[in-house]
Amino acid sequence: MALFGQGLFSPLVARVYNRVGPRTTTLIGVIICSGALVVTSQGSNMYVILVTYGGFFGFGSCFVFFPTYLVIPSYFVKRRSLALGLLAMGPGGGLFVISAIVEALLNVLHWRWTFMVLAGLVVFIIPLVCTIRRVPNMEEQSLNNNVEQKGTCCERTLSPFRNKRFDVITLSMSLYYAVHYIPLVHMVSVFNTIFSF
Repeated sequence: MALFGQGLFSPLVARVYNRVGPRTTTLIGVIICSGALVVTSQGSNMYVILVTYGGFFGFGSCFVFFPTYLVIPSYFVKRRSLALGLLAMGPGGGLFVISAIVEALLNVLHWRWTFMVLAGLVVFIIPLVCTIRRVPNMEEQSLNNNVEQKGTCCERTLSPFRNKRFDVITLSMSLYYAVHYIPLVHMVSVFNTIFSF
């Protein structure tokens, strides 16, 4: 349901993005997502959890997901597809790293406190999101168009990482998507034991 909401609310998020810009839009999403995770941690039955995690967290996720894919292309001209590919790689890397951590949290803290910790991780993204700005100066972009890329294939492939703003946005999205997808991996087994369907 959270993934469905991510696509469903895109037109609304696009309007908000055009009105207030990417930083504020993403901050709204981070606040909604962290709040939804806190409320989910207090869920008393499966229906409440479906609404809070599936509905509200999915709604907030759209506010976080959508702006990054609109902002990143404006920072890159020649290596735009590579930059977007590296950004899209963030969720997989986050899943790989944090999956074991969430498993340990579930074993030690139980599922309610695990959701609280995940809400804290989402809040941790706020300072990183504050580095996002609307669109780079167009003169700056035209100067970047005229710069010829030199170096080895590896140097050209890693060139987007020279942009510090890209690094911070990629890191924040990796953390966010880890929090977004990890509960889906562990939720079924936890809820089967709690609610015993």
